[in-house]
Order: sequence, then C-alpha cells, then structure tokens
Amino acid sequence: MGTAQSKSSLIIWQSDQSPVCSLCHERFGFVNRRHHCRSCGRLVCSPCSPYTDILWQYGLDDDYSYRICDECASKSITVLSLERNSYAFTLDAPFIDDSDDGLDKLQQGAAILCDLDKYPAFNPYLRPYFIQCFEKTFFRVVNQLVVREEASERLHQLWAVCRKHSEICDIPVEQQPVLSLSSTSALNGKNR
Repeated sequence: MGTAQSKSSLIIWQSDQSPVCSLCHERFGFVNRRHHCRSCGRLVCSPCSPYTDILWQYGLDDDYSYRICDECASKSITVLSLERNSYAFTLDAPFIDDSDDGLDKLQQGAAILCDLDKYPAFNPYLRPYFIQCFEKTFFRVVNQLVVREEASERLHQLWAVCRKHSEICDIPVEQQPVLSLSSTSALNGKNR
C-alpha cells in the first residue's frame, strides 16, 4: 500500500504506480481508467468499481456516496453494521464516563471488540483505529472508577471479556481493578 490517503478518511490509498487493476489485473489505459476504492484503498478499474456507498464509518462526509470496488460492495450487512457501530463508538468515546450510561456504552464497545475476529471482511484500517480508541476509553473509565474507589462488578465483567480480545487490555496484576472493602459493601448495599 502507498502513503497517499483520502482526505479526512482512515483509509490509506494504494500507490497510483500500479499499471494494472488490483482485482481483475487488466491494464489501465485511456478507456480502462484507474480509481481508488474509498472503502479499502485499492487501485481498481471502472468495471471493478461500479458501485457507490455512503462511507461515514471511515471518516468520510455522509452527504456523499463514494466509489467502492466489487469486493467492498459485497460485504455482508452484518459486517457493515459492525463497522458503523465501531466508528460510532469512536465518536462517542470522548464522552463515555463512569456513569451507568457510560458503562452501557463501554459494554457495547466490548461486544464489538469481541465480534471483530469473527469477521475477516471488517475493514483493516478501521480495526486498529477502533481497538486503540476502545482501549484508551476503557482505561480512562477504569481510572475514574479506581480513583473513586467504586470499582463495580460490571467493570470486572467488562475487563474479563476485553482481555480475551486485546493485548493492551492485559492489565498488569498491580493495576487490575480491585474491589476494596468499602466498595464491596456499597455494592452489597451494606454500610460498614
């Protein structure tokens, strides 16, 4: 892949130097023009990229439809939905906190994280962007809870799920969320 990148998009474009289409391997020429698929960044010919789609999940303007290749056009609705949900999470991430609503959103992000490995067609540029954003948000919320000493069972459940799907979520033992005696009492509704 090259270094050219579409404006405001997560997708890195393949170099324009290739003389042939990435999909059908036909030579580019006056009639067979070259285009970049805005979903995967590959250099493709017109016959291999006859479709357009709204691609806001890659950071592109949602007022326009963008050219996409045959392979990207054939993604399942499930994969497209997962991509859109993951990008929506990254947009919400700065506002996610240690409230119940914030933990609900973090739990939705954890569900997306768990599903990524099930779908190899998930966009390879969106995947690391989402994972990095999720992990950063996860640790920020963990720190908020630990500072308040109110780590909850929900936090432990989220941590257990996330650590199976992310290397960075392997918190060193000394940093793992720990229920203190006071927060355990609060969870059980007991005052000590």
